[in-house]
Amino acid sequence: MIVSPLQTASTSGTNTVASVVLFLGLLVAVIISAIILLRGIQGFRRAHNPALLGLSIGIAFTSGLPIVMNTSLSTFTVLDNRLITIVTNGLRLLGLGIILYVIDPSRGDHG
Repeated sequence: MIVSPLQTASTSGTNTVASVVLFLGLLVAVIISAIILLRGIQGFRRAHNPALLGLSIGIAFTSGLPIVMNTSLSTFTVLDNRLITIVTNGLRLLGLGIILYVIDPSRGDHG
């Protein structure tokens, strides 16, 4: 039996409320991440500043994308939870690396 992240073994009201609150919190985090990414793309188009785009992509990789991947892989595949954790942590590390690259003063292309 495959259990999706929001399924619980119990039908008590407390577990249902906790599941709904968890889902809403994750949904809000993904939406905020998407808004930051879109604003970064708009800022890049206006100012032609790659740092805005890089920061936005880095934030998406550290917050929104791992949540979506975790939920999707847990729900729609039979992958081991350890592999899913490795994938989502890898996305977070990639996002942090992108942010670090963008803000690194030694690159010399900061305006």
